[in-house]
Amino acid sequence: MYVGVVVLYNPESEQVIKNISSYINNLDHLLIIDNSDVESKEIIEYFRQNEKVTYTCLKENKGIAYALNRGIDFAKKHDGQWLLTMDQDSSFPANEFGRFVSFVQEHKDVYKDAAIFSPLHKVPYLQKEKGITKVRSVMTSGNLLNMNLIDKIGYFDEKLFIDSVDHEYCYRINQKGYSVYRVNDIELVHNLGELAVKVLFGKKLFVTNHNYIRRYYITRNFLYVNKVYSNYSKLGFAKFVVSYLYWTFLTITFFEKNKMLKYKSMWTGLLDYKNGKFGKITLNRN
Repeated sequence: MYVGVVVLYNPESEQVIKNISSYINNLDHLLIIDNSDVESKEIIEYFRQNEKVTYTCLKENKGIAYALNRGIDFAKKHDGQWLLTMDQDSSFPANEFGRFVSFVQEHKDVYKDAAIFSPLHKVPYLQKEKGITKVRSVMTSGNLLNMNLIDKIGYFDEKLFIDSVDHEYCYRINQKGYSVYRVNDIELVHNLGELAVKVLFGKKLFVTNHNYIRRYYITRNFLYVNKVYSNYSKLGFAKFVVSYLYWTFLTITFFEKNKMLKYKSMWTGLLDYKNGKFGKITLNRN
């Protein structure tokens, strides 16, 4: 049984419907969980006659972790063996998700420690590979979670709200003795918004152009996750902090707008990390 959850926030209905159509045919059930303040009438109407689909609007943004956890509950309710986790801006090329399901069916007994099978995200900073790669962490979208291991690994960490939710979960999988595998022959088209590739001091930089609110969550949560799981990240914690802050500062300084507001948000994120303040926050633009 393959169950899916896709998390929405102020979606562009036409594109979201197109994205969902790239994988819905190979699922037994799909939960569309909307973090928006108002329902998407277009999405509700389009899937009204599809018995596979359940749409739920939370009427407020409760965060990616909360929404994913409702997906886990949904999968348990429907006796799902695998849970597909999707962002609203991701899709599979033609027939790719069907191939992905077939791969898992054929190899699940070979990779018995697999908590997650992930496709290869089609993004600029990942090189095309072949075969199966055991990795430390992956982004949430496109993953198939092994529901048989959920109770051993646990739910997503809701105090993070957004950002680093995926990496925290993957590091926890590693900590508990299970594995994350990337299936390089299966691609996921993942839209990273305003991502741009720049060169500074001879080094290639991936400029995300995140707004000041995201800069807060990224800073706070990256620091927390890499401190807690320092054994499962590439760098030691001190080196990570220096590297992250240095290159982020340069990226914002040379290539992004609203510099001072983003610096302030990062500083607030750093202070809240040190003070143990988590969850959803409200930032003042002034």
